Amino acid sequence: FGFIDRTGRLVLDLQEYRTDSIPTTRLGQFSEGLCVVPKSNARPNDKPNLYGYIDSNAHLLGGGFTYLEAADFSEGLAAVRTFRKQTKGEPGWDFIDKTGSIKIKGPFEQVQNFSQGLAAVRGHLGEPWYYINRDGQEQFHRGFELAEPFFEDRAAVRLNQKWGLINREGEAVLCPTYENKIQAFHEGFAAVENSKYAQVDY
Repeated sequence: FGFIDRTGRLVLDLQEYRTDSIPTTRLGQFSEGLCVVPKSNARPNDKPNLYGYIDSNAHLLGGGFTYLEAADFSEGLAAVRTFRKQTKGEPGWDFIDKTGSIKIKGPFEQVQNFSQGLAAVRGHLGEPWYYINRDGQEQFHRGFELAEPFFEDRAAVRLNQKWGLINREGEAVLCPTYENKIQAFHEGFAAVENSKYAQVDY
């Protein structure tokens, strides 16, 4: 239970964090110098598994294992899910920085990672998705049913059960057209399933 380098040498031994109820397949991967690590309670009737972050020296970030769920860091921020008193004990998502401090306070019901300075979030189930910046400020709210991260200045969004594209100003560059989700752009192209496998440029 740990990490090896490219020579196969064990460089991070995480045995102190292991319990029999955590398979190694649930160990995360490093992103921006930090990795999500699970910590389980020994007794199955105890509280749910909790998560924390370690750095490349296996030092635990911030307050330790305090998160019900934890996403990889992206652009210096990571989404974490915790219980919040103001939501009557229901879990919600916030964004933390690399010190473990809450940078953007939700709680959000669902979130995407930050990409190109923006993240798609949803306040409550049934409500539309919208985008926020790194200060937590709402950038544009268009009533999206679903919203994906930005890649190459484009993000796939769904309206009226159809997928289209917006730019980083929230303007439509492709009106909702496709029944299936448009994949992320790479080198100016994005895959989308229509009547046959195709590529969409912009």
